[in-house]
Amino acid sequence: SIRVEERTREGRELWEVVEGEGFSALFAPEDLCLIPFLPWFCRVGVHALKIEGRTKSSGYLAPVVDAYRTALDDLRAGRFRLKEYLQEISLGATRELCTGFFLPGRRRTVVPAPGGERVPVLALLEEPAGPEAWSVSVLSRWDQGTPLNILLPGLKRPLLQEYALEMEDGTRAATVHSGTRVVLRCADPLLREGIYLRAAAPAHRR
Repeated sequence: SIRVEERTREGRELWEVVEGEGFSALFAPEDLCLIPFLPWFCRVGVHALKIEGRTKSSGYLAPVVDAYRTALDDLRAGRFRLKEYLQEISLGATRELCTGFFLPGRRRTVVPAPGGERVPVLALLEEPAGPEAWSVSVLSRWDQGTPLNILLPGLKRPLLQEYALEMEDGTRAATVHSGTRVVLRCADPLLREGIYLRAAAPAHRR
């Protein structure tokens, strides 16, 4: 792949060209992030937001949509916790966050995101598999014993530590991989169908 810049933005690499067999694809090396401007959107009467998602996984979208939904609910309640929303988005980001072409005068700024490495969403709970057991779809490599956060609406991220992983034939699993289905045995009452589990971020290991 090659990186290119625009004539009006010299010195900034704004596009990545990836050459395939018989075609080339253009990718932005940065992700558009406008959550700091939500208060302004609300003041001027914007009624709908489109969040990028066609090429993203459900494991990426779940916490991002929760961050935006929580931010809008917070604004309605008279508060705005920008650092917490950005922290949540940055945990799944693979590229730098920026304002893209949103600001006037072709002014582009980097959206400051809290530091820390990316934390993968590991699984989606699909249906009960027996008493205190769930059938789950694995989204990323998952090692038994990894501390987990349960992704609940409102940026609630309770810690889950006591659990066991089994293959569908009942054998215990030490490590499972993306694309497989396994059984999660856990008595936590917060678990329910449609909930995502993520490797616990350092700030949420409590």
